[in-house]
Amino acid sequence: LILFIAICLNNVSSQSKFLKKNADETDYKLWSTTISKEISESGKWYSYRVSYENGIDTLYLKAIQKSSLYSFPGSKRNRFLREKWFCNLSSENELSVLSLITGKKEVIRNTIDFIFCREFESLFIITSENNEQRIIIKSLNKSETRTIGNIAAFAFNEKKNKLIYSTINSNICSVFVLDMNVLKSEVIIQSDQDYYSNFVWNQEALSAIFISKERTGNSESGALQKLMYYNTYAKKLYTFLPEDYSVSNCSTSSAPPYISELVLSQDGSSVFFKIKNNEDEVNSKEKIIVQVWNASDKYLPTVKKNKDGSVKKPKTAVWYPESNEYKILTDTVYSEIMLAYKQRYAILWNPAADEPQPRLNPSRDYKCVNLKNGKEILFLKDFKYAPGKMSVSPEGKYIAYFKNNHWWVYDIDKNAHTNLTQTL
Repeated sequence: LILFIAICLNNVSSQSKFLKKNADETDYKLWSTTISKEISESGKWYSYRVSYENGIDTLYLKAIQKSSLYSFPGSKRNRFLREKWFCNLSSENELSVLSLITGKKEVIRNTIDFIFCREFESLFIITSENNEQRIIIKSLNKSETRTIGNIAAFAFNEKKNKLIYSTINSNICSVFVLDMNVLKSEVIIQSDQDYYSNFVWNQEALSAIFISKERTGNSESGALQKLMYYNTYAKKLYTFLPEDYSVSNCSTSSAPPYISELVLSQDGSSVFFKIKNNEDEVNSKEKIIVQVWNASDKYLPTVKKNKDGSVKKPKTAVWYPESNEYKILTDTVYSEIMLAYKQRYAILWNPAADEPQPRLNPSRDYKCVNLKNGKEILFLKDFKYAPGKMSVSPEGKYIAYFKNNHWWVYDIDKNAHTNLTQTL
């Protein structure tokens, strides 16, 4: 026992020579923090990051049962691709593609982003060099590579097996759809005057939408031309011209309407978007010398209003391309909207109906609109909304809400309310 104590004291004495040194500013750069990051699908590999105060971090990739260790300085994004590859994008825009089987690493420079197609084990690499954006399609199994140049805009579907994109070549802007099943691009539309962008797929890749704008050189000028809808199976293109449809109470401006926030329904048959007319520059620059704030106003003067006192904001509309029907869903009273149950219904509410009032959140009325037949149902009246008192089911079929000291569930499809806590 005495011998053991003596050995321990000797070790402590020898280690104290290193522990007694005072740390100064020159030692700060040696400090680091180790953070666990990800584990591969089968648990054979894991990654961790070592962070330093100077911001020059390093990502390490380590095999669980082997001694293999790889380092990636300045890593800003990385991902395991199944149990076969590992991709890392550095702060220097260098993409490293490492084979976890062979240890072979390939580096692609000037990389902006990368996207993995799991179904075909292919990698989409977006690069930019000399003001030209490219998409490199790299088959990881077959070592085959295809490059698409002069990319203007693009979008992948949810499964990453379809790509819609626009290119500009010889002053012609063209839109293509690439199907990974056949690895072939088909042209949809071409123009020497328009610029195509804002591509959006529906969930099942049954259709895609995009916007056409006036073009100046190789970039958009901002003036909206039309909204385009493409049916991928019928291979048919439909066009929506905003100037052909009235948007009431927005503006008397002669400028083209502005479209934003494009959404395709789950079945791909309807297009939802926000639309408004652009304001006249003259009216927007008018100087207000005196502001009059009335106690009965629903909104303060700092908010842009319409002549009826409602807030100026884009309206939500729906367009059915195949029947060419169009309707505006929101108005100046029921100005807020939520799509529900596979985009078959719209839930609308009036956020300022009870204003002015002393509470943080005003009471609201909620109505449900069947988008197929246009039938409206006021299903919740004078609801005192507050965070945590209302939620929607993942598929949007049910709405849970707290009212009169009970929790209720509203079935949108059946128009039925159920008291969940009545017997408690």
